[in-house]
Amino acid sequence: MGDASRQSPGGARSGPGGRESLFARAAALLRQARLQPSADKHRQISGLVEELEQLLLERPDSVPALRLLAESYQLLDQPQAARQVIRLAEGIDPWNIDLLIISEALAGREGPDPLPARRQSDAAEEWVVDPLILSERAKSALQLGYLERAYSLAKLTLRLQPERLAFMLDVLTIGTAFDPQRVLAELELLQTGEAAPDSVFLALGSTCNVLGQYQQAREWLSRGISRNPDDNYLKAMLYNELAYVLVKLSEQLELAVRLARRALEIFPDKKQNGFIRDTLGAAYLKKNDIPKARRNLLEAVSKDPSPIPRLHLALALLHGGDAGGALEQLTHIAAARPSIDSPHLEENHIRQRVQTHIKHIERLLRLGGPAEIADVLEILDGLL
Repeated sequence: MGDASRQSPGGARSGPGGRESLFARAAALLRQARLQPSADKHRQISGLVEELEQLLLERPDSVPALRLLAESYQLLDQPQAARQVIRLAEGIDPWNIDLLIISEALAGREGPDPLPARRQSDAAEEWVVDPLILSERAKSALQLGYLERAYSLAKLTLRLQPERLAFMLDVLTIGTAFDPQRVLAELELLQTGEAAPDSVFLALGSTCNVLGQYQQAREWLSRGISRNPDDNYLKAMLYNELAYVLVKLSEQLELAVRLARRALEIFPDKKQNGFIRDTLGAAYLKKNDIPKARRNLLEAVSKDPSPIPRLHLALALLHGGDAGGALEQLTHIAAARPSIDSPHLEENHIRQRVQTHIKHIERLLRLGGPAEIADVLEILDGLL
């Protein structure tokens, strides 16, 4: 007989019709078991687990079967088994909102408090989820080092409200701290969807930038700009990120300056635009326009005194012959410590290079002659 007639241990056929019958029966049983738990339903769920496991031997990529199996293990009070199964399902369908909710429900006491309990009725059950609370929990989990859970929570907030740019930026920040290659693959999958948010192109370009894949970053960011998003914050971020990629490539530097200037014009928060000033200063630095680079980078560091703008300012000061000013910036970088909530790989690379050579840099810059400045520039070569 053909595959469609094969029988599972519980009597359900493993073909498409059999799977649908099994899934419907499983969903009804699990719903009843939550509303009215009993020893008999516990035994029925154990039998259901056997059926689902048999189906998964034939179809290991069946997300519905994996989801039902995880929920079955959860009701059988086997949280470890449930977590393992839901991770397999998330690997196949990483943006499935039901899987993300189950994953958070299974988190238990690991990290911040889990989601509120389900609200149940005779007819249905639903989750009461506030995306803003989830976003804060994602950030808390990141701070505490629960990176996988933080990433899952960030994705859940984005799925609940895909139009909120802040939630996409959470996914980007946490994802690059957790596993930038994974977040890149999952963002590529997300952008193929019919309702892909404009912000996914910013996230894709930024992730490629973090990974040093500058040509791919330019392509994603250009696609995002071509969609002409209505949100000026998002549009400014796209312009700025593309400008910075061009600076890293040392290509089309006039365009990089225009993009960064346009980003400054439309970015809504003038007090928090230090990262855009940094991009503009870096573009002028690559163009060897040291006075404009220095002016913009001084403002950038005043608003964002993190290692990347400090390095760019130090380079501008070195090119201008200001050994003492450059040493001050490099000393700040050497004293910086890695932070889980600022996981930019470029920043880590800058900090490690400066920390490795700071004693030699200090000796050279205290002498401060042209030859010594040239030696320091050679030590820092390749960081911009």
